[in-house]
Amino acid sequence: MNLILRVYSQRRGNVDNYDITFNEKGWDFSNGKAHRGTCDQEGNPHLYNAFKQDYITYPEGLKRYLGSLWEIINNNPQIPQEEIQTYLHELSEWLIRTEKEKPVYPADNPKWLSIK
Repeated sequence: MNLILRVYSQRRGNVDNYDITFNEKGWDFSNGKAHRGTCDQEGNPHLYNAFKQDYITYPEGLKRYLGSLWEIINNNPQIPQEEIQTYLHELSEWLIRTEKEKPVYPADNPKWLSIK
């Protein structure tokens, strides 16, 4: 079951699609770059390592929601992939809003550099 988690990077100014696949222990993850591998049900360690590398801010509850989604899929294997992707889309929108709403780091924001 191949699924997409959309992630916005303020630093790069774009949205990337992260590929995630449900497996019996968690998720297989790839961001198409340096980070890929098997994660636990909450996305540790590879998803959050990718966020860390790109300075992506994510909601505090994201791990819990990913873990809950994994449990739902694990306990109800008949759930259509489209329905699961809808849940991931909701998580993506939350993740994107969180990243877009954070303050711009001073080195990237000339307005902050003029503060004395």
